[in-house]
Amino acid sequence: MTETIPNDLNAIRARAAAFAAEHVVALAREVSAWQDTGLLVDGRMRELAAIVAPIAGDHKMQMAESFADRAARSAVLAASSLPDLPKPFRVEQPQNHEPFGLFTGKQMIEYRLSKPKSGREGH
Repeated sequence: MTETIPNDLNAIRARAAAFAAEHVVALAREVSAWQDTGLLVDGRMRELAAIVAPIAGDHKMQMAESFADRAARSAVLAASSLPDLPKPFRVEQPQNHEPFGLFTGKQMIEYRLSKPKSGREGH
């Protein structure tokens, strides 16, 4: 039996999001293998691409990958106990003995931006 895909933007997006959430692990595996090998198996990713094809046309694989990525991020966030704000992280002491310690991501960016360039890239 061939399933009819509705040609309504909101209905297709909702169906694609629900499909991606239901098959998030299989999609993550397929996308990772696809990125590693350049080969996409005939699996859930192609099914998701068929769902979005009426609204994505030639870009159905990119749109399907976007739905798969969003579902994976949502699954990680739902399972995560991390707070919304970044925790401080320890910075190893640089070779030129600059100060080190605990910084938040924002503090580290501000420190890096305020530091004069040494002329040596990557050091």
